[in-house]
Amino acid sequence: MNEFMYIIFKTHSDGMAMDKKLKAADIAHEIVPTPRQFSTSCSISIRIDESDLREVQAILAYSPSIKSRGIHKTKKRKKGLFRRE
Repeated sequence: MNEFMYIIFKTHSDGMAMDKKLKAADIAHEIVPTPRQFSTSCSISIRIDESDLREVQAILAYSPSIKSRGIHKTKKRKKGLFRRE
């Protein structure tokens, strides 16, 4: 199973601000559509590698102007469906 970590945002501009911070910190990431199970939020999220989780959490902690709805882990099943952890 593949595991994915998603940072979910309250607004599109919060996601773009986090993208800028992650680029400055040289953390690999990808802007992706928000998975359906988190779709009550902004339409974009950022997918990160689990190995970067602590550094990403520190960036969020020191960036109070960036509002996130949390970091969520999903597992991709064989049928292509995601399950929230």
